[in-house]
Amino acid sequence: MAITIKEKKIEKIVERTVFRILQRALTDPDFGLEVRPEFEKKLKKSISSRKNGRLKNFDDIVSSLQ
Repeated sequence: MAITIKEKKIEKIVERTVFRILQRALTDPDFGLEVRPEFEKKLKKSISSRKNGRLKNFDDIVSSLQ
């Protein structure tokens, strides 16, 4: 049975997709893990602080310590 151009295109798409998923899974140690509620709470607080202008610039903190 001859492989059509459409089948070759689908095969390439599947190969790229599988490659990306495997690459992500093998390079990200947190891949597939759930975010703990405590971390989610801290992250939301940080985002809120940034939106409200309460987040300090790293350079400003370093300058104040010198």
